[in-house]
Amino acid sequence: MQFRQTLVRLTSLMHGSALDEISGSLDDSYQTIDVMSLDTTTLRFLRDCKMKYDWNKVCALQHMIQVLITHNLRIGVLDIPPPILSRVYQTLSRGFVNLLNAVKIKDTNFPFPWAQMIMLLLVVHSVFTPCVVTSFMTSYQWAIPVTFVPVFGMFALNQVAAQLEMPFGQDDNDLPLEHFQKEMNLSLLQLMHEMSDHLPSIKPNAKTHVDELRSFKFSPASDAYCD
Repeated sequence: MQFRQTLVRLTSLMHGSALDEISGSLDDSYQTIDVMSLDTTTLRFLRDCKMKYDWNKVCALQHMIQVLITHNLRIGVLDIPPPILSRVYQTLSRGFVNLLNAVKIKDTNFPFPWAQMIMLLLVVHSVFTPCVVTSFMTSYQWAIPVTFVPVFGMFALNQVAAQLEMPFGQDDNDLPLEHFQKEMNLSLLQLMHEMSDHLPSIKPNAKTHVDELRSFKFSPASDAYCD
């Protein structure tokens, strides 16, 4: 139980710290599961990683989780064959690689010369379009919408692209990072439930013969959960 309680808190904190990193948040803005229950030495080290040494907090937490798993395997808490346990380390490593790919999106801005050239061309387009339209259209009632729609559309597309350039943030058009953290916490809390390790079985009077099962009247799965 001590292992599971510690692992859940470290995993929740690591996931929240990863979201902080890709969103550019300067503080721990995402809710975690009872992090203050970790021992004082761990909390102090995590604080120093960020405030004193400027180390990657996610990397430090990932290493802590690996050390925790290895230690509990050595003392016999975990009874897992090494080939299966290696998948845990591979999954942690793959998650960190995916985080680095997300950080690339955050840190790599759209090339500044291209952005300036696009804005310059939009200005030129907004100046020359009215001149060209009025040169061959005699009706001002039609000239106004014919001029406004393409100019407005070009500027609108440019603004949409600017919004999509940075999807990790707190704006309305960004990814729901807080929802991701909440879903992760709910998944971790499920592991802490007393029935999470329940070994399922069938009732003594259950039908086991294939002919009986073939002729059995099927019912919705939701009915099976009712008392």
